[in-house]
Amino acid sequence: MTSPRAAMDAARGLLTGYQLGRYRLEARLGGGVMAAVYRGVHVETRQTVAVKVLLPDADATVRERFRQEARTHRRLVHPHIVPVLEEGYEASDGIAYLVMALVEGPGLNEVLETRDRLVVRDAAAVLAPIARALAYAHAQGVVHRDVKPGNILLQPSAADASGAVFIEALRGHFIPLLSDFGIARALDSPELTGVGRTIGTPTYMSPEQCADSHEIDGRSDLYSLGAVLYRCLVGRPPFTGSTTQILHAHVYEALTIPESALATLPSAAVEILRRSLAKDPADRYPSGDALAEALEELIQTPTLHEEAPVEATATLPALQAVPATSTNVRVLVPGVQARPTEPEQRRPSPSAVAASTRKRWSAALLGVALSALLLFGAGWAALRLLPGAPLHSLESVGTMDAATPAPVDAPTASTFGVGDAAGPGASPTVAPTAVTPLVAVNPQEEITPQEEAAPTPPPGPTLLPEGAVTLTPPEELQQRWQEAEEALAAQNWQAAVDAYTSIQRIDPDYERETITDRLFESHIGLATEHLIAGRLEPAAQELELALSLRPNDETAAPIQRALAALLSVDPAEAQPVRQNLWGALLNYAGRLEVEGRICSAASALQAAVAVLPEGAADTPLAQFEAECMRAQALANIEKTLAAGAGRILYSTQEGDRYNIYAAPAQVGGLSTLLIADGAQVSAPHAGALLAFHSASFTEPGIALFDLAASLSPSERTQRITQAAEDARDAPPSWSPDGARIVYSSTRTSPGRPRMYVRSLNTGEEIDLGFGKDPAWEPGGERILFNGFDDRGENPGLYLINADGSNRQRLTDNGNDLRPVWSPDGGAIVFMSTRDGDMDVYRLSLRDGSLVQLTNDPAQDGLPAISPDGRLVVFASDRGGVWRLYVTPIDGGPTLPLLEIQGVLVNWLEHSVQWTR
Repeated sequence: MTSPRAAMDAARGLLTGYQLGRYRLEARLGGGVMAAVYRGVHVETRQTVAVKVLLPDADATVRERFRQEARTHRRLVHPHIVPVLEEGYEASDGIAYLVMALVEGPGLNEVLETRDRLVVRDAAAVLAPIARALAYAHAQGVVHRDVKPGNILLQPSAADASGAVFIEALRGHFIPLLSDFGIARALDSPELTGVGRTIGTPTYMSPEQCADSHEIDGRSDLYSLGAVLYRCLVGRPPFTGSTTQILHAHVYEALTIPESALATLPSAAVEILRRSLAKDPADRYPSGDALAEALEELIQTPTLHEEAPVEATATLPALQAVPATSTNVRVLVPGVQARPTEPEQRRPSPSAVAASTRKRWSAALLGVALSALLLFGAGWAALRLLPGAPLHSLESVGTMDAATPAPVDAPTASTFGVGDAAGPGASPTVAPTAVTPLVAVNPQEEITPQEEAAPTPPPGPTLLPEGAVTLTPPEELQQRWQEAEEALAAQNWQAAVDAYTSIQRIDPDYERETITDRLFESHIGLATEHLIAGRLEPAAQELELALSLRPNDETAAPIQRALAALLSVDPAEAQPVRQNLWGALLNYAGRLEVEGRICSAASALQAAVAVLPEGAADTPLAQFEAECMRAQALANIEKTLAAGAGRILYSTQEGDRYNIYAAPAQVGGLSTLLIADGAQVSAPHAGALLAFHSASFTEPGIALFDLAASLSPSERTQRITQAAEDARDAPPSWSPDGARIVYSSTRTSPGRPRMYVRSLNTGEEIDLGFGKDPAWEPGGERILFNGFDDRGENPGLYLINADGSNRQRLTDNGNDLRPVWSPDGGAIVFMSTRDGDMDVYRLSLRDGSLVQLTNDPAQDGLPAISPDGRLVVFASDRGGVWRLYVTPIDGGPTLPLLEIQGVLVNWLEHSVQWTR
């Protein structure tokens, strides 16, 4: 049985420091809904490896898939497949894991995040070996089923290494490697990927995968590899939009390619795209070897003039803009016409997928659409925001042909809702009635059995009265499901019961077993609420409803029997019966604790104490309540981060060199070098211009780095001051209009920093006097800093107007350093040694309240606040390793965010910023 603590740690990706078998886990590298990947070290040989850990809440099918992955992957020995070294199971904590070779280079997805496309030779050189690897896997009876840029890794190598290819974009030699056979299907084990278990990554799935066909073979992987090639050469995936739209498009819609791309691609490349992305598997390459041969020939083909791919930074990938209207595209692969309603074919062949895919939605669509018309206004659209325009006039990064949403696999994306499936301004049409069972999830995430949804019809607005918009049944189900899950997580039991019940009314077969479990838990939750309030009869009714779903449940049934006895017993004889009910509730709480549902366990204990108050001392109620509060706070942090909380910028020291890195604000996010020879990075102005301290010996001072300009990194940098002391000890800060910066410097007063406001238009400077750590007020004209009063006395944090007037004291401690504003200007966060160790504090400017956010013997500092003002990130050397952590701005637990590159020897020479 998995220990609760290990299960919770594994689920949160906090297994750093654990030892699994012979391997100690050093750092989390990434992960998804099913597993997490860690950098591990063999405790004896010191060999560095990658350890893939199955998350403990996986269901039986996922566990079997994980075991099959081990068996499948270990038998695949090929120079372009990441090898699996061993597998294991840690019985004490119930953790299954795989040990794989660690690839130190980037994934193809990371390469594509830093440029809009690859030159033809680079794309062909990377993907030809992957096609060979697929051919080998197919010969072994294995279909990968999730070929995508993130599963293609690039191992740096010597030029003469076997299998090495030169990649111009990376200016070096690399060995392309295919990884992650986690959802691969061995052809002799189809039961793990059968009907209703559609899995893959929608953006790169083949038509037969999208249609949940039973007849998937290696040609499905070749389609996915063709989709990857399309992304490399065109700058966007073959289809974009909502997940439903993408899946529908793979099956039915014509694939277009911009004329601008055709003008730069050799005909051989276009032919490879056309053939590999054919709707019918019979029209594709017959094998991976055949596709590899075509790609290898392409490497040798003289190319037409290719524009240099636009380089991008870690914080602003170079994406093409989406024009309002454009028709500058050409059909590459024709679409497939959906047929009118006809009887479903039992087992369609891949070549007939598009015409044989109607299931039960045809009969239910009209009635649900009418009810949805009354209940809902529109479908949802997932958005990620581009940073705003830079201060100065910048060159356009580029334009995208056709009325196509921005690339979904880039950090900047937008999608249309169902009503806009055909693009803005499309006229209403009646949705087709011949539909395909699809799965609606995030287009860039692997679809696993834990994420399965009901069959989904093709997108398209239903013909309705003018101004009315409806949700199709799958979208309504998805929205109801999200509402139900959120209610369950918040222990809003009645709302959860209502939402799950409404789903059952729409489609009784939708997630039938899962909804039964959820309703059971919700009814028990309602029963505990009633018991806490002393309402015994309603509690008994809820228990009966729960047991109607799970008759004779070993923990719920004793509660129901004891409560029934309590309702019928004479009050004078009730004490033994209350003790029985108390014990049954304690047993139920223990079961919930083992399952990791600590908040539900706390509620069960609260009910037990309400039934038998004198038994409170014999329960761990206080401990459970504290753990519940912590778990909820951590879940809220993770939810905020998962919602797309922007990027973290920080500087660090590596040897004698200072560098600035960028990393996504995600647990285990990987850092990317942004600026060499730089430190004290500022938050970007309007999402485009960074100000930083240039640590270059030949070009010291403050420099600006333009994130949006389509230039080389060196050409993006503009130096605005020349003194090596400028902004050396604290980052510069932007005025709200971006026309000025404020910074501190010791250039005229060694040892005593002064503050300066500098105009970027005229170069004029205003001397504000002695002070350091200046931070400009959001939307205002005040500057926050560490300093003194007008007489040079009374140290602390102060406010001063940008013209040097009206100095106001905020704190009375001279060790209050690096203050930062909350986005609304209502609070400040700073670091201080008020209690001996360096910790992080928050001061409310509305009521003057002071909250200590961290309290750890380690050094916590360099705080920054999330763009939404809810979280604080800070650097800390807890455990002897420099990492970034996050904590709620109102106080609460801390969550390790990511391990930084390099170290912070003199950490006041560095900064951390949180930006969109």
